[in-house]
Amino acid sequence: MGFLIAAFVLFGFYQGLVEYRTRDTFVGNAGNWDEVRGYEVWRAVYEAQQAGYLDHFHRFIIAGLVIGLIVTLISPFLVFILASSRPIWWMFVCCSGGAIVGVIGGSVWQQTTEIIWESWGFEFGPGYYCSLAFPILNFIGLLCIRKRSDEPNLDCAPVGTE
Repeated sequence: MGFLIAAFVLFGFYQGLVEYRTRDTFVGNAGNWDEVRGYEVWRAVYEAQQAGYLDHFHRFIIAGLVIGLIVTLISPFLVFILASSRPIWWMFVCCSGGAIVGVIGGSVWQQTTEIIWESWGFEFGPGYYCSLAFPILNFIGLLCIRKRSDEPNLDCAPVGTE
């Protein structure tokens, strides 16, 4: 339960913290830094989707972030249901794993293009690291809450042994 709550809290931090900074290079060599916070990313994604600017790769990253958001916000409140129902638990684990693949895949892409981005004046903020951590913590929390049904029941003695 602690991992699920930590993921929930990190998602909240992600909304308020700076995800990335961009430098306005037209002002001069020093430039001004424009900071983009987590809550502003959702608006930018919506506007880019409406304008048709997103390619399939970016949609994959955003889908991972959205699935991670949904699973992270719902999981702490459904712990008892997830622990008692194996199909629902598997559904949440698969969605959470897909979110990790999307977010980490996007992160690897961003890190490989970091050299280009640094020349453009791009810098990751602490919100970026929260966006990587909250799906991972949620996945670990989901793995920890599952009760195993194959454990022997020691409360019952075999018939005829009394």
